[in-house]
Amino acid sequence: MSEVQSIREIKEIEGKDLTVVGTYKPVSLIQKPGKEEYSGHYKVEVNDTLSIILLPPYNPESKRSADEVQKFEGKRVKVSGTISDKTYMEPPSIQNASLSLSHPCFTEIKSIELD
Repeated sequence: MSEVQSIREIKEIEGKDLTVVGTYKPVSLIQKPGKEEYSGHYKVEVNDTLSIILLPPYNPESKRSADEVQKFEGKRVKVSGTISDKTYMEPPSIQNASLSLSHPCFTEIKSIELD
């Protein structure tokens, strides 16, 4: 498994298992300035230029459990799984293009642990 530090690295090895080390923080998926609203979604902030959302919002598991949040929020974690360079807001389908954000997102999480 590779450990990534930039969006460029994610694009180069997208679809393969990756490991990310960073701070577990809440994320607002609303794109309007000044309208931050936290609804149970979290990200791993790797550095000033890279953070990765923990699962796309259409996935029921994207709203992190209270136990997980209590254990990890604000702490350095190591997350392993598969990452996309975009966050799809709804399931991709052949018939309709899915609304997406230009923000990396785990599409599968294999493990989250304290670093």
